[in-house]
Amino acid sequence: MSATLAIVRREIRARMAELEPIQEEYDRLTEAASRLTAITVTPHASRRPIPQRHRQPAVRGTRVTQALEAITHQPGITPREIAAKIGVNVTYAYRVLRPLQDSGKIQRVGKGWAIANT
Repeated sequence: MSATLAIVRREIRARMAELEPIQEEYDRLTEAASRLTAITVTPHASRRPIPQRHRQPAVRGTRVTQALEAITHQPGITPREIAAKIGVNVTYAYRVLRPLQDSGKIQRVGKGWAIANT
């Protein structure tokens, strides 16, 4: 029986020797995980904030006033003609006209625009 007991003790020590590096790694990982949960992330101070686009109120501004004047003096004026009169490209003219239409200040007349009947 003492021979069997000696064999079992040797096998246990051998297995413990095999598992010891794994236990040490487990302990290191546990420590690292606990340290990571204590860390809070803050933005880097030298980075500038990303600018956000702010949409201006729709029916205010010089271009809106210029567009309304052009439409008042020439009912049925096209977006291309409005753009030429106020000095912007056609795409921007549409950006000025759409909110005016949505707010009920102007209306479509054929291919052009006119002051809305209120």
